[in-house]
Amino acid sequence: MVENVYKKTHANVPRGSMVYDVNIVNYLILIYIQYFLAKCIIPCLNGGKCKGVNKCRCIFGFQGDHCEIGQPIKQYYNCKRPCRHGYCTANRTCRCQQGWFGKFCQRKILKPKHDKHRPGYPHSCEDDDDDMDDYDEVPKSHHRWH
Repeated sequence: MVENVYKKTHANVPRGSMVYDVNIVNYLILIYIQYFLAKCIIPCLNGGKCKGVNKCRCIFGFQGDHCEIGQPIKQYYNCKRPCRHGYCTANRTCRCQQGWFGKFCQRKILKPKHDKHRPGYPHSCEDDDDDMDDYDEVPKSHHRWH
């Protein structure tokens, strides 16, 4: 079906034959290259890893679409696996940036959907397990806002 949309018939071509529009073919090739072959046409900087079309996952201390903003944070210890959104501590565990948790700081704490969970609102999420769906698999101990 997509082929039929992008084909053109021409008077000087034998009846029943179809000719592809060159501009459409070039466009489709470009899309294929961008999405399947070279996801980060602009390279990730400062140790960042490509995670999508021209989007990078930055190491701790850097941010921006290509990890171009920030300063490196010295890590004096080595964890078995790198801390994705944090740094390695002396006891070889990850200390996560605000808004992240998990053994390797790989899980994002999502903001709650309802205003009643915002800081300053008189509500304790310890009392109410029904609202757990409002968070992205965040244990109760991580429902505190800093």
